Amino acid sequence: MTNLKIGLLSKSGRGYALANSDKSALFTAERIALRPNLSSSEAFQIIARACVQHFRLNEALLVKNGSVQALHQSRIAIRRLRSALSLFKPMVRGQKYKRLKKRLRSVSHQFGEARNLDVYVAQTTAPEAGRQFRPTLLSQAVHIQEARDQAYDNVLNTLQSERFHHFMQELDAWIQQGRWRTSDKPRNQAARKQKVEEFAATALKKGRHELKRHGRHLKRLSPEERHRFRIGVKKLRYACECFSGLSIDAQHRKRYQTFIATLGQLQSRLGDLNDIQNANEIESKQASHKRVPGRKSRDRNKNDQGQRIDELLVSACEAYQRFSDAQPFWNKQSGEDRDI
Repeated sequence: MTNLKIGLLSKSGRGYALANSDKSALFTAERIALRPNLSSSEAFQIIARACVQHFRLNEALLVKNGSVQALHQSRIAIRRLRSALSLFKPMVRGQKYKRLKKRLRSVSHQFGEARNLDVYVAQTTAPEAGRQFRPTLLSQAVHIQEARDQAYDNVLNTLQSERFHHFMQELDAWIQQGRWRTSDKPRNQAARKQKVEEFAATALKKGRHELKRHGRHLKRLSPEERHRFRIGVKKLRYACECFSGLSIDAQHRKRYQTFIATLGQLQSRLGDLNDIQNANEIESKQASHKRVPGRKSRDRNKNDQGQRIDELLVSACEAYQRFSDAQPFWNKQSGEDRDI
């Protein structure tokens, strides 16, 4: 269901809105209703248009009132669209594809910087955050707020620029009638004509296999490797959500609910670990400007953080095992994999 309530937030009022659960000003993603026997090209257009609509609705709210949650939902929409582009790459690849995806990655990076600061503010000001991150001192909070306001300004300047306006027009036109729809390359043609059930099963099976392979040694992965693994988890989750409407009976729908739940749990634990990494990077920038407490306080926080990371890694490994054990939900006629 789509929720909408417009409120007015001043620039300074944005500061701690996330901590106050400003959840009213947003549009959440609606379920994508794919039906069996669609071609893959038709499915891609439906999915891509849904992602663009999700973004544009929240973009309007973000520009109007600076809503924290509208920024979050806008970022999700961009990531879902980028995931769809990767998922359907065999069909839509080409020079225009590369250029559009590169531009989306650049915009997503700007949204990510703002979102990371939102999360940092919420976690360092929440009463229950004491064991994860030390309380933010007033002087540091002022500088964090300045950085956050600048990150939001960068996002809003991009959204209101003529260049971005033309980019969105180009993206819409490419989805509707880009050259990918008429390419005579055999691989593109075959992918376009393939039934969406078959395309989905192949793509989901590949994504599941890669995650199972890379996650076996999750506890030993570096923060950078965990970050890449987390991106893979999100991509597979988005793909599953896109294709959920293709579940043909109650058994497969039940499997879908279990499968998507295990992915969500794994993504959540990895997200908590990533938040700690992002917070460290933010604090490192502050430390370079001498805006953090003394060494003793930093050492105490580092010890608490190490214990929290160990706990999250154990939880993430447990979540990975549940995901690994979960049965795939895609149907047998389309290449269901019983085990990998």
